[in-house]
Amino acid sequence: DAGIHVSEETKDASLQLPRAMMISAVLNGILGVAMLITFCFCITDLEEQVLNAQTDYPIIDILYSVTKSKAGTCVLVSLLIYLNFIGCVGVVVASSRQLWAFSRDNGVPFSAKIKIVSPKWKIPMNSLYVCFAISVILTATNFGSDMAFTIIVNVSNAFSLFSYTISIGCIRLKRLRGEPLLPRRWSLGKYGGIINDISLAWLVLGFIFSFFPMAPYSGSSGWWKESANYSFIIFLVACFAAFIYHWKMPQGEKRYVPPVFLIRNNQAFS
Repeated sequence: DAGIHVSEETKDASLQLPRAMMISAVLNGILGVAMLITFCFCITDLEEQVLNAQTDYPIIDILYSVTKSKAGTCVLVSLLIYLNFIGCVGVVVASSRQLWAFSRDNGVPFSAKIKIVSPKWKIPMNSLYVCFAISVILTATNFGSDMAFTIIVNVSNAFSLFSYTISIGCIRLKRLRGEPLLPRRWSLGKYGGIINDISLAWLVLGFIFSFFPMAPYSGSSGWWKESANYSFIIFLVACFAAFIYHWKMPQGEKRYVPPVFLIRNNQAFS
């Protein structure tokens, strides 16, 4: 869904973006399943290659057992690193556009600075810098504590799934109430409701699993330090902080302009 966040920079976005998302979902799904099946067949010894891997990343052991070559393994791992890098660039770009759009509506602190668009590059550079800096800082926690980094990943995953649940849930609620949806040029048709239900079921399941501990409870005192998942606490604290900022603090409540208000105003004057 990263393309949604750059929709304002896309020509004919209302039609081209949904098409691109569906095509990418189908192609990536087919290729992903094929790759997964192939990869699973390459695991000939689960205990040696995965459970007791010589490296911290079992995928390296699996690739080496297949290629029998350190050079070949390095090449394949380098390709994976490159693909991850490209994916991270796309995520940072999408996140920066999302932050910029939210700051344009005065929905985040320091919106006046973040929403500035560079006259030279024609993109929100300040928003890009903020997202990049936050990514670097959060990633750096992995050097100090693996558990802290895992919690950050779990929290970000939970918030992502939670946001999707709200968006799809609102659409599903309108369908159940029989309310008309907004005008659109591309639609899922009669399959929209079923797809919404499947999506919500998967999102709720993934959201719950985001807060599961790293290992089953053992009863020992060390479990709380090494295996407990404190993501749920951080999730609640972040939600509470957002609530305080947007509904209780004057700068949040008085300055934030939801996009739906702008749409209604445009419809009223059209």
